[in-house]
Formats: sequence, C-alpha cells, structure tokens
Amino acid sequence: MSVNKLHLDQFLLFGDSITEFAFNTQFQQTQDPKYYKDGKLDPMHQQFSMGASLMSLYVRRLDIILKGFSGYNSRWALKILPKLLEIYTNVKLGYIFFGSNDSCMGERQHVSIEEFEENILKLIDIYKQNGVDKVILVTPALFNGELWNVQKAVEVNQGYTRSNEDFEKYGAVLEKVGTKLNLPVVNLNKAFKEYAAKNLDGKWQELLCDGLHFSGYGYHAFYDELVETIEKRYPELGPKEVPYNLPNWRDVEKDASNLDL
Repeated sequence: MSVNKLHLDQFLLFGDSITEFAFNTQFQQTQDPKYYKDGKLDPMHQQFSMGASLMSLYVRRLDIILKGFSGYNSRWALKILPKLLEIYTNVKLGYIFFGSNDSCMGERQHVSIEEFEENILKLIDIYKQNGVDKVILVTPALFNGELWNVQKAVEVNQGYTRSNEDFEKYGAVLEKVGTKLNLPVVNLNKAFKEYAAKNLDGKWQELLCDGLHFSGYGYHAFYDELVETIEKRYPELGPKEVPYNLPNWRDVEKDASNLDL
C-alpha cells in the first residue's frame, strides 16, 4: 500500500448549540436517576457522545470537524460558512443543522420561515461553490416547554419562546428543500419519537437534558439516524467504504520506505 496523502478528507458538522455540545458527556440536567449519586450528577457516569462516536467510527478515514455555535441562526450562519470553508479545504461531506433558534420567537434570534428557507438554500449553495456536493440537512427535534420554561424563565419572560409546532414548521421547510434539491434530510422530530417508542417506553422527554438540548439518549438517536442516512444516500462515504488512511503498522516497511509522503 503506497501513501499518497497525509491529510484526511473531512466531514463538517455545522450548526448551533446542539452541534457545539456534541462531544459533551456530562449534561447539567437530565431526568434519568441512573446518572445521579447521592442526589448529585455522578461525574463518573458518562453519557453517549455523538462527536466522539463519529470520531471513532471514522478514525483514519474522515476527520470530523465540529463547528457548532450556541444560539446562532441561519442568518448568522451565512457569515460563517464561507470562512470555515477557507480553513477546511478537504470537506467531502457536510451537514446543516439550524432551525431551533430561527423558530424562536425572540427578537434577536428569530428568522421568519420565508427567510429561513432562503438562508438554507444559500448555505447549500456555499457548500457547492466550495466543491462540497454531498450535504445533509437536519431538522429541529422535539421541545419540552415544561422543563425549558422553568430553566430559562428570564429568557422566556423576555419573549424567547419555542414550541413543537414551530419546530415542525421549520423542519417541514428543510424537508421541502431536501426534496427539491434531492438532498437527504435527517428528520429528528420523527427519529426522536421512534427512538423513544423503541427504547424509552415512549418517554421522549428523556432525549432532552434541559427541554431543548439533547441528553445522551438524544445524541444516540441523532447518531443512529445520521449514520444510517450517510450509508443510504452517500454510501461511498459510509464508514466501511472510505479507505483507511496510511498502512496498518504490520504493512509498514522497517525502514519506513513506504511512508514517503
């Protein structure tokens, strides 16, 4: 096996706080008592990490580039993506995961559903202008207002409100764009409901750590749906299909002569 490159191709995860927190294994709030010890969150009990799991799945195959920006919406994302693609020039696969903040009825974060659609189309075009044709859209998941509204009472009282109805409306826009451009869509609203029915006796609230952000269960549901989507729609970028980068150590010549880069 000869060596013709050192840098791996890249998978860019581009989104808001749910992407930003994808490597977290300790969540501030979770309702599952198994994560607690003596009434406090047990630091030794780790929850599922989507980011780490993707890194492990694609080790020496694709570099996972996690670029999540807490609180950001699709309007602000348009300013960021071109700069990211100037830095990360080997991106072969990218996702776009916005909508949870765009749909928030707060003056600073809110983006109308019409503008949201336009922004998503522009983000896809930015990817394509930079040679990234394989794009995945991700919809908002579910929202537990009973928990979030208590946790974030100050923000809620200022008008920063969310709802499952609005999440579904913005998710429908992403489905519409995906159908129009023949791009895959990870529908987390649907995936969360199915995961909860199969694994949590229908208790979808356990997929959320604070009412909005994901618990380990939520990230596991996201991970499963994301990997399945890649394998189905972009099979050449499935974890078993992307070539392993650099020879196995057993195939390296003693003098490293086959490691000339």
